[in-house]
Amino acid sequence: MYLSKNMSVIKVKGKTVKTIAEGCALFDRKPDMRGCMPRPGITLYGNVTLWFPKIPNNYWENEPTKDCIYETPKDPTKNEWQISRYIDKGEIRITFLKHYNSGYVFQGIFKLDREETRRLNKCVWKKISDKCETELEALKEHINEITKNK
Repeated sequence: MYLSKNMSVIKVKGKTVKTIAEGCALFDRKPDMRGCMPRPGITLYGNVTLWFPKIPNNYWENEPTKDCIYETPKDPTKNEWQISRYIDKGEIRITFLKHYNSGYVFQGIFKLDREETRRLNKCVWKKISDKCETELEALKEHINEITKNK
């Protein structure tokens, strides 16, 4: 089932948008552009971003599991740089994963697991919610609630 702007809450993992622009429109945002291509990460507010990783990807190994997404640059010389970019940032990612030629499928809300990232020497994004509000104030309230004790 494809998502539409009239949905105020994305409640079920697996909902799909066809493009990054459609995913951004759910949150009244336009995609950031890199040349003619939309960037895969779009800031909503503060440390909360929309993330649209692809599998396969020429530059990144994105390995989704039930509860995590492991993210590693394919160029091993950039791994330390990648980890240092996020380790103290506290970024939260609302994630839509594109697998081959499918649309972008909602995966949930993820936050970097600092301990596992250090232990495995790759970014480990741990799922903190299967639900996502699309209205900004409700989203802020939801994220405050789910990160309160994490």
